[in-house]
Amino acid sequence: MSNDDIREDIIHHMSRAFFACAWADYEDEHGEGTGGCEILSIMPDEIDPAAVKVATRLAERMETSYEATLPELLEKAKAHPYKYADRPCDEENFGFYAAMQAMGHGVGLESVCNRSAFPDFPYLGFHYCEFESGDYPISGE
Repeated sequence: MSNDDIREDIIHHMSRAFFACAWADYEDEHGEGTGGCEILSIMPDEIDPAAVKVATRLAERMETSYEATLPELLEKAKAHPYKYADRPCDEENFGFYAAMQAMGHGVGLESVCNRSAFPDFPYLGFHYCEFESGDYPISGE
């Protein structure tokens, strides 16, 4: 896999995390609710374009902050294991948990590596009000 492919794969998994969190909030507040289900298994397959944009913004901030490409940052994560990490340090989990950390969700890169390898991690919030597709009407508006 090329470095461009690795970068795009990481961004894809970041966008899934941003979308999953915002979609779950939307469903709980304006939809049918999530009923304690595994969000990633019940969320729509199509990721709202706004989630892709915020994921790309996170990738750019990480690359600027740490002066390295996403593939290089993935390698850095792999070189800094954490004994309590409960996920493999790969494109999917690195992207997903980087987004979760950026949103301040209480889980983050410690799920795949030693979080101290990435000090001053960028923060990016994301909310369903930012969805672009029009598939998520807000009741009462």
